[in-house]
This record gives sequence, C-alpha cells and structure tokens, in this order.
Amino acid sequence: MIDLQAMQKLDMAREKLQETNEEFETARRHARKAKQNFERVKKERHDRFMNCFEHVANEIDNIYKVIL
Repeated sequence: MIDLQAMQKLDMAREKLQETNEEFETARRHARKAKQNFERVKKERHDRFMNCFEHVANEIDNIYKVIL
C-alpha cells in the first residue's frame, strides 16, 4: 500500500516536472523571439539614424565649403 502511494506521488511529480519543462521551453522561445525582434528594431533605428546623420553631415560640409 505504501509503495502504491509512493509510486502515485512519483508519477504526479514527473507529470508536474514535464509541465514545468514545457512551460519553460515555451517561455524561452518567446524570450528568444522578443530578443530577435528587439535587435532587428534596434538595427533598423541605428541604420536610419546613420543615414540621416550622414546626409546632414554632408550637407553641412557642402555649405561650409561654399562659405569658406
């Protein structure tokens, strides 16, 4: 009788462990996807800023060359 109860508790613990592992893997996939999206947006913003900065720098350079 005691062995049966212990086996039931062990089975319940295994099921809980499996559920927890599945939840962890799901959370890990979501975190990885969120990080990839963040990095993509970060790169896009950086690229846009640099394009704008280079344009402004070139225009200012041209203006100073004409003035001097």
